[in-house]
Amino acid sequence: MRWKERKAPLFEAVRSASPPSCADIKRSGTCMQSLRTRVAPFCFGHKNRKVTSGPAIMNDNPERLIPNMSITLQFPGRLEAAASKKVGPAPKWVLPAWSDPRIPFATLLTLYAILGCTILGFNRSPLQILLTIVAGCLLEMLFHWFFYQREWIVPLSAYISCVSIALLLNYSHNYYLLFLPIFFCISSKYIFTYQGKHFFNPSLFGIVAALTLGHGLYSSSPAYQWGGGLAMAVFLVTAALALFVFRVGRTALILSFLGFYAIATLIRAYLIRWHMPPEVLILGALTSPRFYLFTFYMITDPKTSMKGRKEQILWALAVVLVDLWLHTRESLSTLFYALFLVSAARLVWMHGREFIRGGFSHWRTAVSLKYLARVATITFLGTGGYAAYAEVIHPKIAVEAGFRFEPVPPSVSGISSKMSNILQEVDLRVQHIAKWLLSVGDSIAVGDYDNDGFQDIFLTNTLKRPEDRNALYRNLGNYHFERVDIPALREISAQPEKYGLVGGALASPSLWTSRSTQGFRNIRLPLPQPSSTMTVTASSIC
Repeated sequence: MRWKERKAPLFEAVRSASPPSCADIKRSGTCMQSLRTRVAPFCFGHKNRKVTSGPAIMNDNPERLIPNMSITLQFPGRLEAAASKKVGPAPKWVLPAWSDPRIPFATLLTLYAILGCTILGFNRSPLQILLTIVAGCLLEMLFHWFFYQREWIVPLSAYISCVSIALLLNYSHNYYLLFLPIFFCISSKYIFTYQGKHFFNPSLFGIVAALTLGHGLYSSSPAYQWGGGLAMAVFLVTAALALFVFRVGRTALILSFLGFYAIATLIRAYLIRWHMPPEVLILGALTSPRFYLFTFYMITDPKTSMKGRKEQILWALAVVLVDLWLHTRESLSTLFYALFLVSAARLVWMHGREFIRGGFSHWRTAVSLKYLARVATITFLGTGGYAAYAEVIHPKIAVEAGFRFEPVPPSVSGISSKMSNILQEVDLRVQHIAKWLLSVGDSIAVGDYDNDGFQDIFLTNTLKRPEDRNALYRNLGNYHFERVDIPALREISAQPEKYGLVGGALASPSLWTSRSTQGFRNIRLPLPQPSSTMTVTASSIC
C-alpha cells in the first residue's frame, strides 16, 4: 500500500523525538486527509486552542487542511501515552479591542448615570444602579461560559444594557425588583435568536418585560429626572454624534426616524389640540432626553437593527407607525412597545421565510437539542427566582379584616345615574383641560336628614345628566334607597350655562349643616362663584 511505504519517516521521527519537517510531511503520503484521520485523536487543535503540547507542524498547503485548524504533535514519549493523555484547554479571557465603538458608548452611559445621581433628579440610588450593573454582568458571564465556549468574557454588552435599564426604567426601592428586568435582558440574548445571533435589543426586552409583568411596580423614567431643560438633550445628541454614531453605520436610520417621528408628533398634536396645547406636545416629545437615548442608543443597536440604507428607512417608518397606533390605546412608553413589536414581527418573518425555503430542516437546526436545553435551563432559573421571591422573600400574607365589600346592584339599592355630554358643552377655551377639571367622580355627603335613624346620602357629579347631577337618597334600610326630589335644584342642575355647575370639581363637596327648627338637617352646596354657597333647607326637601 502507498501509505505503508511512505509512513515510516513520520513515525521514525516520533520515536527519535526529532520534529519532522514540512518536506517529511509531504513525503509521508499524498493524502493529508488520511494522515489527519490517523493522528487526529492526539494531535489536533481547533483555531488557537491547543489540545496537547509540543511543536506544531506548519500548514504549508492550505488546500489539504481544514482552514483555521492547527496540528500539534507531542514529542518525546510513546505514541500510546500521548494518545491517552488528556490536557484540557486553559481558561481564556476574551477582551474587547480598544477600537470597539461600544467603549465610548459605555463611557457616555456611565457619565449619564453619574450625572443623574449627583446633579440631576434620578430617584434611583447609586447602590441600585451598581447592583443592576453587577447582577447583569455576572449573569452574562455565567451564561456565556455555560452555554457557549468555556471562556470568560468582559461583559461590555451586558454593561451597556444594564446601565441603559438603570437610566430608562424607574422602579421602587425594593432591591429585589431590579433582578426581573436584568434576567429578561440577558436571557433574551440566548433564547430569541436567529442564526446564532440575538434579535432583540437586550435593554429593550428587559424594559418591556418589566413594564408588562411588573404589575405597576415599574415605570419608564419620568421627564423631570433629566432636569427639565434642553441642555441635557443637546448634550446627549452631541456626544453621540461625536463619539460613535458615524462609526456604527446607522445614519440613515437615525435621520429617517427623527423625520418620521416629527411628522407623527405633528399629527398627534393636531388631533388632541383641544386637550393639550400643540407646542407642549411638540416641545415635550422632541426635546426629551429619554427620546434621544432611545434614538441614538437603542434603536441604532448594530446587533439588532438593519444594515442597508433602504432597510433602515423602512425600519424607522415601521416603528413610528406602530408607535402612532399605540397612542390611540395608551400614552406611556409607546416607543418601547413599538420597537419590541416590530422586532418580534421581523423575527417571526425571518424564521418563517427560512422554513418556507428549507422546510423542517430549518427547525431542526434552529431548535436543536442544545437550544432546547438552554431554554429549559433559563426557564428553570427564572421560575426558581420567581418562586423564591414570591414565597420566601416577599410572600403574600392573607389578612382577615372581618368584613368584605360586595356590590349592590341598582335594582336593589335604588341608586342609578347616567353620564351626560357636558364635556362637549364647556367653553372651547378650557375644553382641552375640562376632563381634568370636572371628572372627579361622585362627591358624597352622609347624614340623617329626616331623623329616622338611617344615614341618608347626597350625591353630586358634574359629568352626569341634569337630573342626576345633584341627588338626595333617603335610606329605607337593608341597603335600599329612595330618590327624593328637590324642587330648588331642578333649574340650577338643568342650566349650568346660567348657574354654573353646582358642586363642581373646584369646590368642596356638599355638607350637612345644622338642623332646622323642625329638627331636620340642612344641605349646603358650593356654587361656582368664589366664596359662594347655597343652602337647601329641610322645608324645601320635605
